[in-house]
Amino acid sequence: MSGQIFISYRREESRWSARSLNDRLSVSFGPKQIFMDIDTIALGEDFARAIETTVAKCDVLIAVIGNNWLTSKDDQGGRRLDNPEDFVRMEIATALKREIRVIPVLVDGALMPRSTQLPDDLKPLVRRNALQISDISFDGDCQRLAAAIKEVLEKAATERRERDEHQASNGKREADNPSTETPKVVYPSPPQPTEPKSEKPPPPSSGGMGRKSPPKQAIVFLTTAAVLVGGLVYLITIRPHEAPSPQPAAASASPSQFVIAPPTSAPTSFSRVVVPRPSPSISATPLQREVISKTLDEATRDRPWVNSLGMKFVPVAGTQVLFSVWDTRVRDFEIFVKGTGYDATGGMWSIGKDGDKQRGATWKEPGFSQGANHPVVGVSWNDAEEFCKWLTKRERSGGDLPEDREYRLPKDEEWSAAVGLKHEVGNTPGEKSGKIKLYPWDIPQKWDKSWPPPVGAGNYAGEEAKIGDWPTDSAVIEGYYDGYPRTSPVGSFEANLYGLHDMGGNVWQWCEDWYDAQMKNPVLRGASWRVAKPVELLASYRNFGSLAYRGGAIGFRCVVARESSR
Repeated sequence: MSGQIFISYRREESRWSARSLNDRLSVSFGPKQIFMDIDTIALGEDFARAIETTVAKCDVLIAVIGNNWLTSKDDQGGRRLDNPEDFVRMEIATALKREIRVIPVLVDGALMPRSTQLPDDLKPLVRRNALQISDISFDGDCQRLAAAIKEVLEKAATERRERDEHQASNGKREADNPSTETPKVVYPSPPQPTEPKSEKPPPPSSGGMGRKSPPKQAIVFLTTAAVLVGGLVYLITIRPHEAPSPQPAAASASPSQFVIAPPTSAPTSFSRVVVPRPSPSISATPLQREVISKTLDEATRDRPWVNSLGMKFVPVAGTQVLFSVWDTRVRDFEIFVKGTGYDATGGMWSIGKDGDKQRGATWKEPGFSQGANHPVVGVSWNDAEEFCKWLTKRERSGGDLPEDREYRLPKDEEWSAAVGLKHEVGNTPGEKSGKIKLYPWDIPQKWDKSWPPPVGAGNYAGEEAKIGDWPTDSAVIEGYYDGYPRTSPVGSFEANLYGLHDMGGNVWQWCEDWYDAQMKNPVLRGASWRVAKPVELLASYRNFGSLAYRGGAIGFRCVVARESSR
């Protein structure tokens, strides 16, 4: 089906929603029919004209509206929508002005704004019927959206076809019925020679002038005049509208300069600028990468940086990385596996009445119920590393991550900083393990009574863990209930001082470092739903596992770091 779809969204808050919509709609309509990155505008191009041109080519515009869409502020503290040059405002206003179908899509529980909250050119938006999309009914909501878009595109295609047929019919009618009246061509009369009154014209001869044919001098004169007049008309009416031909760059241009080559024909769609680069150190950074770098550097606990999978990242004092606020989810790992064909199954240890054994469980079916927002389990250190490499490559190629940043597992000392530990003593993680007697819930303020854990401390092996196939010889924390016998959805428990969830409990988290000087087993931090021993719940406690070990209580958390920080 032909037709174009434009997805308008505010990158700071709704990038994951827009990317998810793009992925689902691409299945129904194909990726070439969907446009969602206006920030690929060429350097030096008039962005207002570029936006208008691109939106004008679309048949439907999807306006993704999140919780902060209406109130989002710029660097000066002004509301973005009040700026006439705000990209989102320009995109939607252009579509409304051109009477292009605009479908508001509400995400993250956002409500439709009132007309009094919008600038004049966006007020008609409130009269558009909106679609609410939620995580619970995401698939069904996307199907409804796709059906609505299909209807719009079919109608647009029909109108284009009828218009083309009408024009073709008119052209054929004109060709079959040419005008019967031939226009009369009027030539200028040749000037008549002045005859002396006292003289008679000489008799005609083959070399003289006759009354019935113009003189040769007159023909030469008229021809010259016609050429001069035609040239003057060309210069006045045509030449001013022609653009000068682009001049090639001089061969001796400085290596520090680059030349943006002009298009050889009118562009039919936006594409990245092709910039000849004389040396590897010279490049033209797209606006998109500049924006991403800036939002990465300016991320805070209250305004996290959100990647293409919807993973949120915040800074942690004492480190140079951004931590994911939660463990990697089933939904994130599933996208990785489906996109690469990576086999993360085989050899997983899972829980049973007779303890932990290899029973054929996998990260997809670990032996207990898992939802899309639960932390993925049954993944080895090798699996986690491959996920980080894939995500780095995916987001760099998509313009969502600067070339000098990468995803990786946290270092042991970074993890300690993120949980709030300071001044640990020891040369290896193993030597530091259990030295500081603080639980995650004791940081930054120690409880008067730290054991058993206070209500809501985290997802550990509380009394509820004894249901189902809990091993008969495994202990639980007497008197503690967290409500989750196995894993819990990420973010179910209160975040710590840096805005990180589950830095104690839910799943063990792989780190980059070796546990000890033997350098055979990487570190695991944070305890899990399987743990009940007080020492193992300490924020300073370190566990370990082999590179290929897959367990039902082990997951991982990502950080975004500069490559030089590895």
